[in-house]
Amino acid sequence: SHGSAYVRNNIGAIKVQLNSNGDSYFTGGDVGIGTYNPQDVILHLHDDTNTRIQFTDNAMGAASGDGVIVGLNGEDDFFINNRESGKGIKFFTGTDDERMVINSAGDIGIGGTVPARRLSIFDTAACVLELNSTNSGGTSLRIQHNHADKMLLGLAGDFIVGKGSNVTDSAIRNEGDLIIATGGGNEKFRITSG
Repeated sequence: SHGSAYVRNNIGAIKVQLNSNGDSYFTGGDVGIGTYNPQDVILHLHDDTNTRIQFTDNAMGAASGDGVIVGLNGEDDFFINNRESGKGIKFFTGTDDERMVINSAGDIGIGGTVPARRLSIFDTAACVLELNSTNSGGTSLRIQHNHADKMLLGLAGDFIVGKGSNVTDSAIRNEGDLIIATGGGNEKFRITSG
């Protein structure tokens, strides 16, 4: 058999309905789980450690290792974890328009569903990546191998391409001139703008 439980306010309006075969709801206030003092939010979850929510369905099962878990870990970091084998995490906006995906291997795709590298950006625009910094040293893209600098590409007043920590090792454009340099700025070749 099925049944319902109700909690009414002082004028008889139903504020809590628990239904074994239908909708259940809370109205008229915030809900606290693990706390008796929810903090100005619709739903406030609290636990001593590892406060989490788990989402599962019939296809994936309902064990502790199934589904998707979101919450706080023991170090108070917020996390999202899809525990299903071969499945990732997708981000949507608008009318279910996929904007970003993190696949099960940790590859990130922006603007496309199948990242080919650790980071893949897909777009139809001519410019798909923008770097912007207010640092007086300019803006650069740093490429490293095993945490050692291999190339810097960017701006330090002029356009630069450099190797290691010395940005003058490869090329500089200075007032329209293209300079090829080696050995920490030793000029080897120049194309002038005039």
